[in-house]
Amino acid sequence: MVQTQDFEDSLGAGYRLLERRGRGAAGEVWRAVDRRTDEVVAAKLLRSEHVSDRDLVGRFVRERSILTRLRHPNIVAVRDLVVEGDRLAIVMDFVDGGSLRD
Repeated sequence: MVQTQDFEDSLGAGYRLLERRGRGAAGEVWRAVDRRTDEVVAAKLLRSEHVSDRDLVGRFVRERSILTRLRHPNIVAVRDLVVEGDRLAIVMDFVDGGSLRD
């Protein structure tokens, strides 16, 4: 796990990034906190070098749209979409444990 010492830790007005939990080809997953409720959440951020890729951004936003319609005890609930400058993130429930890769 990587601490956010040199990383701007605000995600929009509502969230603060705490630590990176995983990294993939196009994004990173962070443990974060909802500033309004103090709840721990997960934030999936599209890496900044991909923000100008319209197709990838479109798929990212569609992923959020699809996930918000799914309701099942075994599916993590999506809470929010954050679009701020060069940051695009899907905020969802945080499930502690290993990564999917693990």
